[in-house]
Amino acid sequence: MQKDKQLIPSRGKSSSDSSMESPKEISNSVSTHIGTAIRERRREKKYTDNAEMEINMENKEENITVQEEERYTRWKNSQNRQDAAYRSE
Repeated sequence: MQKDKQLIPSRGKSSSDSSMESPKEISNSVSTHIGTAIRERRREKKYTDNAEMEINMENKEENITVQEEERYTRWKNSQNRQDAAYRSE
């Protein structure tokens, strides 16, 4: 019997069962499984990258909002000082 013609029981089956897998079929199923795992990892990485980018955008927007509030507060304080100086004259 040649090695590539040798039949191996399917996973979860005994050698007496009629359905058998050849080494080539097993190799193909392992390759398919590895390919699926690689695609899933790429999808997860893409999702993670997108989530990270979203978080960065939110942080950037929040920083801009904080900067605008600080700028307004400084402006308001300077206005109050000018008003106080005007009233004291």
